[in-house]
Amino acid sequence: MNMERKIAHRVHRVDKLKAAELRSASEYIRFLIQKEQLKDLRDEIDKLLLKAQTSGPGTPMTLQEWKDIEQEGLALLAQERKDARKGHQKRRW
Repeated sequence: MNMERKIAHRVHRVDKLKAAELRSASEYIRFLIQKEQLKDLRDEIDKLLLKAQTSGPGTPMTLQEWKDIEQEGLALLAQERKDARKGHQKRRW
């Protein structure tokens, strides 16, 4: 009976690997970790969106605010490229 359960469990794992188009158990583990990280990020985004919705009425963005956002993004991109040349890993926000 125990052997049948082990075989059934193994077949189930292999089916899951095939369904996810993964070649090994380690790829499946990485897939599950990435899936959990994405869920955490989505939860954080939902929390921020809810905070924004309940913070009061919106105000129009000025041209200077858009320029400031653009400059901040360009600075982050430049730092990311610099880090990549040095062999550092990509930042996670």
